[in-house]
Amino acid sequence: MIWSIIPEETVFAVPEAKGATVQPRLINYQGCQMLVSPQGNGKGQILRLLSGDPKHYLDPRFCPGQEIKL
Repeated sequence: MIWSIIPEETVFAVPEAKGATVQPRLINYQGCQMLVSPQGNGKGQILRLLSGDPKHYLDPRFCPGQEIKL
């Protein structure tokens, strides 16, 4: 549950990459659901975590901006 004065559209907006033509994908990676921007060569960049497990947010492997294998 989020309590904020910021509008819901702003909080849940998908970040747009400059010049990107590939749509972000919702994936499950090592038990953690996340939004990933495919980068090519079987890799992707984490945009947002959507997990309900607090341990995933503390794991440096799942930080937004990290590259992962798809």
